[in-house]
Amino acid sequence: MSQNVLLTGGTGLVGADVLRRLLAGYPDAVVTALVRGGDGPTARARLRRAVELLEGARMSEAAWERVRVLPGDMTEEHCGLNAAQRAHVCAETTHIVHAASDVRFDLPLAEARRVNVGGTRRLLEIARESVAAGGLQRFTYVSTAYVCGSRDGVIYEDDDVPPDFSNSYEQSKYESEQLVRAAMSAMPASILRPSIIVGDAQSGRTNAFKALYAPLRLLVRNLVRFLPCEESTPLDVVPVDYVSRAICHLLFDDGASIGRTLHLTAGGAASSTVGEIVRCAVGAGEHRGSARVEFVSPREFNFAEVTSAGERALIAALAQFAPYLAINRDFDDTQARRLLAGSGISLRPFSSYLTTILRFAVENAWGRRFALAA
Repeated sequence: MSQNVLLTGGTGLVGADVLRRLLAGYPDAVVTALVRGGDGPTARARLRRAVELLEGARMSEAAWERVRVLPGDMTEEHCGLNAAQRAHVCAETTHIVHAASDVRFDLPLAEARRVNVGGTRRLLEIARESVAAGGLQRFTYVSTAYVCGSRDGVIYEDDDVPPDFSNSYEQSKYESEQLVRAAMSAMPASILRPSIIVGDAQSGRTNAFKALYAPLRLLVRNLVRFLPCEESTPLDVVPVDYVSRAICHLLFDDGASIGRTLHLTAGGAASSTVGEIVRCAVGAGEHRGSARVEFVSPREFNFAEVTSAGERALIAALAQFAPYLAINRDFDDTQARRLLAGSGISLRPFSSYLTTILRFAVENAWGRRFALAA
């Protein structure tokens, strides 16, 4: 039986990797990708480029024949689809993966809500119409483990206590989760929460150099002399291949993940400490043996005492990511591991493949070569 998957966020890191795995590993899957901006050919070209940057090669035309690209916009009514397109999507869709979001930390809250919460609300409208048409088997919402905000300690998968948020991204994703959770009584929905996502653990490949890549780049270039965090703080990082493989597996499971919120995280067993990550990045840098980073307790760090303009600029650049380096927490992933048991989908500590991630980033000038080749 054909599986008709509606996918958002296909030009992003997670969405593109989900798409390439659907095409490679699920021969009965037909994908409708809702892509923001441009006409049909432009949107299709953007999608292909995003996927092939991860694939490392051009995918076959036979694979792309199973992809229908619809230009749309999650911030517009009906996601920017006309009546005929919307009717067709709702009638044919059996599975939905909503991976699109604006991941910037510094957006005004109103803008983050407009994109992330508003987009989720519109996808749920399509999902409800698909349920009414009798075909929807799964709605998968890709959230983030950091809806926990500034909470520390053990964070459980079924935790749903409104925290203090570190930024508008976290808050908008938490509010989006509330919409999905409220809809669970009317549709077969799941919420999946990845932590910090980097490139493929085997190849290092990524199509985006965001989030953790900013501090890693500064460390590799030996521009950081001190960090306001504890060296022993664990940092939960997962490679995109783990996240996308888990999403695809759970999308077509026997229904065990319906109604659940699951952490796609490293957890205590596969997390690496900030110290381990910093030492590996500095060791791969320009000055290797001579470079050293000092760790300063966040409670004792005084930004006003930083006198160098260059270092003040670097600390400011790291400021958005600072909460993720400074809070000691363990994302429990017991339920996710149980549902993935026997699938062959597993994790290694970030420190074991960080060199691969850094090598790809350096060889591709932290994404600049992608832009030049476009």
